[in-house]
Amino acid sequence: MANALLRLVINTGVTITQKFLEKEHTQMECDSVHCSIECKLKGHEITLPSQYALISKEARKKPFPYEVHYLTHNFFTNFATKDLWLYDSIRPGRNKNDSTVTDLRVIQYCPDGIILFKCNFNNDLQEMP
Repeated sequence: MANALLRLVINTGVTITQKFLEKEHTQMECDSVHCSIECKLKGHEITLPSQYALISKEARKKPFPYEVHYLTHNFFTNFATKDLWLYDSIRPGRNKNDSTVTDLRVIQYCPDGIILFKCNFNNDLQEMP
């Protein structure tokens, strides 16, 4: 995922900041989106993946229905191929007792191909090794 986001920022020139909320202190806009779609799914038998798109659109009427984008197989890139990777790992530390991926609180993907991170929201961003 990190390599896919890094490729995206390199290609578009934008910066993406990914924040990981702390346990039990989370509420995001997407939570209400998922909840409304799940409520609309209740009682429906899904036999085709395309039915999810229709139900997702119908999950909200006001102020407007959710926007659904249909994707083809050409949209997806197989990032299991290591030649597409810019980073082998997003683990901030390399030694025993160093920070691990689960300690990350902020990851910032920069158009120059660098990933910055924080393990504490109060710290400054530092470059991923």
